[in-house]
Amino acid sequence: MGKIGPRVIEYLLDEIGKLTRNSEKNSNMPTDKLKQTKIENIRTTVTDGTGNVDANRWSQLSVEKQLEVVDRLKAIRNERLDVRRTSNPRRLNDFLENAGESNQSMIWLVIFGVVFIATLLSLIR
Repeated sequence: MGKIGPRVIEYLLDEIGKLTRNSEKNSNMPTDKLKQTKIENIRTTVTDGTGNVDANRWSQLSVEKQLEVVDRLKAIRNERLDVRRTSNPRRLNDFLENAGESNQSMIWLVIFGVVFIATLLSLIR
């Protein structure tokens, strides 16, 4: 795999930042300090003083180091997405309510199917 562009890192850092801000707003749990430290370490490695990804610093890293940074950022992003999915009780309640409606629909479909098959069998005789 070739070198990874600095835009990928910028995108991942922005996405992680948005997810972190949203999770802090919507939950009572503080952000895990260890993970925040890992993100800050990555930012100091690849960004300049203004917080933008420095293309020169990024290109000086080896391909292995670039892949390692991208993998870590993806893992952190995926973990934050999972936390966001599981921390939203409204979505879970909606799913459970829809599951009940779905079960009721299946029961009615089975009843309709049995009546339909009985009608066809009686017409064959």
